[in-house]
Amino acid sequence: GNKILFEAYMTAVKLVACVVALICAYSVLGAGLTVDDLVTIEQIGAPAPSPDGEKFVFTRRFGSGPGNYRDCMDLIMSDFVNEKKLTQVTAGIKDNSPQWVSNSTVAFLSNRSGSSQLWTVNIESFDLTQISDYPIDIESFKYVDAVEEPYFLFSASVFLGMSLAETAAQRVRNAANPSSGQVFDHLFIRHWDTFFDGEYHHLFTAAMDNGRVGPAMDLLEGLTLDSPVSPFGGSEDFTVSPDGQEIAFTARNATHDQAWTTDTNVYTISASGGKPECVTCKNAAQDNGAVYSPDGQFLAYLAMEVPGFESDRERVVLLNRQTGERRILTEAWDRSVGSITWAADSKSLIVTAADIARTKIFSLDVATGQPTVLVEEGSNHAVSVVGDTLLFSRTTMTSPSTVFVADLDGANTRAVLDMNTERLEAIEMSTPEEFWYVGEGADEVHGWILKPVGFQANKKYPMAYMIHGGPQGQWGDSWSYRWNPQVFAAAGYVTVMVDPHGSTSYGQAFTDSISRHWGDAPFKDVMKGLDYVQSTYDFIDSNRTCALGASYGGYMMAWLNGHTDRFSCLVMHDGIFDTRMFYYTTEELWFPEHEFGGYPQKNKATEKLYEEWNPSEYAHNWNTPMLVVQGGRDYRIVDGQAFAAFTNLQRRGVPSRLLYFPDENHWVLKPHNSIKWHHEVLGWLDQFTSE
Repeated sequence: GNKILFEAYMTAVKLVACVVALICAYSVLGAGLTVDDLVTIEQIGAPAPSPDGEKFVFTRRFGSGPGNYRDCMDLIMSDFVNEKKLTQVTAGIKDNSPQWVSNSTVAFLSNRSGSSQLWTVNIESFDLTQISDYPIDIESFKYVDAVEEPYFLFSASVFLGMSLAETAAQRVRNAANPSSGQVFDHLFIRHWDTFFDGEYHHLFTAAMDNGRVGPAMDLLEGLTLDSPVSPFGGSEDFTVSPDGQEIAFTARNATHDQAWTTDTNVYTISASGGKPECVTCKNAAQDNGAVYSPDGQFLAYLAMEVPGFESDRERVVLLNRQTGERRILTEAWDRSVGSITWAADSKSLIVTAADIARTKIFSLDVATGQPTVLVEEGSNHAVSVVGDTLLFSRTTMTSPSTVFVADLDGANTRAVLDMNTERLEAIEMSTPEEFWYVGEGADEVHGWILKPVGFQANKKYPMAYMIHGGPQGQWGDSWSYRWNPQVFAAAGYVTVMVDPHGSTSYGQAFTDSISRHWGDAPFKDVMKGLDYVQSTYDFIDSNRTCALGASYGGYMMAWLNGHTDRFSCLVMHDGIFDTRMFYYTTEELWFPEHEFGGYPQKNKATEKLYEEWNPSEYAHNWNTPMLVVQGGRDYRIVDGQAFAAFTNLQRRGVPSRLLYFPDENHWVLKPHNSIKWHHEVLGWLDQFTSE
């Protein structure tokens, strides 16, 4: 039966995995992190605890081996009693989003049948059952068993006013239409990496019927509400009350003004259907992340205050469901909360927040709003409260994601998985070191430095100076499969990263300071950071320094090329060459309108800002060799920006190269493309920093 086939399959998978692991371990023994390591190291998903709190399940995403790099994902189970004991419960090509429906059964999404549908697996027999067969993909889901008749709450994309079946039929008709013309009456035309096709993300409920999921009811039928919110929303955008009777969800009203407003809202609706009630519509800024307290008294959610600003501080708001009273719990705390989880007694919240280049776990007292740090090190996410234990994921600059536990007070923090341990032990990692220097306006600026792998104190090394995007972002103590500093350290570079004005995790005023000052304080911070490291660390060869950056970091590369000749080379990835062109070709207009004070012709002040911080105004000064990288499906910063930059470089006779990925968006995600990216980028650096 299924169990015999599964065991045979698993034996073969394990043999192949062992061979691949031995090959990989041999190839990297004593060496630093390579791009081949980066695309084959197992990626561990968020842990989902069982109802009895004895086990947890998570996804394992992995490449299938050097030279192939097929993207695979399956489900792995571990337990709290016998830590680090693992059981592989599925072996699918793309099994994901596991949730427990009982102590012995896990529901998950899989493409085994050719589309993304709900499946279950028995963790004792490994028997697999497909329980949904809708004509379109299920995108995300939650299982609700707090009611007499348990149900699934899931999201799917449908045409307005159409059912799942009608949407599937319309897609067939659209595909058969000999005309490729698309008509748009309002923005968005496209968003992130996808053109708008008339479909909306909606929420559906469906009860179990004879072991399968029954007919689905569209809770948002006929409404232009988009939930989960595009382009990155998932199951975190909807939640269910403890009694299972009410659903709270985050949605954007996808009407004519959606491209220039950040006004997402929290809504509630009866699980049996009806008209949604907008809980937060009086706030014109972003609201999201709602979670019910275990006792059902409160609905906690995150709220910003500044309309049109996507990087405003996220405050925790408590809504009393009986009285309607609202209270901002974190007004006095100058940190932006990333996620909310309730403690079992409903007297405190467990939240994550970025703080000094780390993402820490805090406890918030419901009565006072006082934050208490529980877990400080690394970047921590996906927190669950399991009895008297915190269960969460953590990454650092030296370790990809793994699962940790800690006591409720943060004590006894420890890893409970070691899936990549042997692989990582064969790789020499550079130890990240922190530094601070005085930046613009006498503000302290934080940075990281990684010495080259195999560092020798009596040698001089070239430097890779990395500028982050956002611009409201940070270089945190976290692992990344893009722009991982360990890869550059392994290639022989002193790798330096600084968090200039505009960066997050240092207080909202520091984050706010970049708006309308793109080429001002941040540029001066970058140059002062360069001065600091070159004068402080005598192993840096000041004559062999290259700078790299993506998105806003790419903008900074363009700005640097027009304002300094101190770099041997530059790498501009998906960067901005012309700020005015950027406004008219990007999709989320709220971003440039906030950063530059409005649209370019709003008034003379905004027109001046677009001109003042426009790299193309200084294109006549470009003399530094530059590698320009661009994704063809990047609709945030479109390919015309890269083509314009490359054209300017070529016409001026500046050494330059264009690396173009027609199938990538703002990020390079495909394994083979990642390998190509790293080879080209490191090759470019090597070309201009060789002795």
